[in-house]
Amino acid sequence: MLFSKEALLAAVAAVGVAGFSVNAEAATILTGMIDTNIPVPTDHGSNAAGTPDIALTWSAGWDQYAGWPSALDGDVFQVDQNDLTIDFTPSGGDIAAKIDSFVFNVWTGGGAHTVDWSVTGSASGLLGSGTEDIGDGNSDVVFGAITGVGGETLTLLISETAGKGSYLAMDNLAFDQVVVPEPAAAALVVGGLGVMSMRRKKK
Repeated sequence: MLFSKEALLAAVAAVGVAGFSVNAEAATILTGMIDTNIPVPTDHGSNAAGTPDIALTWSAGWDQYAGWPSALDGDVFQVDQNDLTIDFTPSGGDIAAKIDSFVFNVWTGGGAHTVDWSVTGSASGLLGSGTEDIGDGNSDVVFGAITGVGGETLTLLISETAGKGSYLAMDNLAFDQVVVPEPAAAALVVGGLGVMSMRRKKK
């Protein structure tokens, strides 16, 4: 079957809108919580109305902390032990999770800290990692822009390797979603573009 140029362009446009668009829902920034020394709910930030279709799972050990002196708005997620994780699980195979950025804060008077972080995809393996050296009372922004494949869970792992326990926090965790193309739609576009190319060569 041959497709007209107009039909192929329409198909490309349809896949572009439904298949490659970013921010189908509003990106979300989690800025901390208003209580102090209370565990962060394991599903905090999950699938809220108008936010990415992504479920978050916070491991045990994350605490809320209000009034953190080095944070922009005072409310943070306290890193109360090593090897803390947050899982980002898309609602379906047509959605990929994306971790845009996060901020580490050291309590004023807490001394210098060193933090290792990594992002791993359940299907892709290690997607990004780094080591942050943060001075007393300072903040360090980590720009990840790390995107998984459709349907896979991303795991953010944080390990404090130097510094006083309970004097480190994470703030402004920004995440989003990317809608990925359905295989059939992508195949239609690729195949159609091939037909267009062949027709041009015959002229």
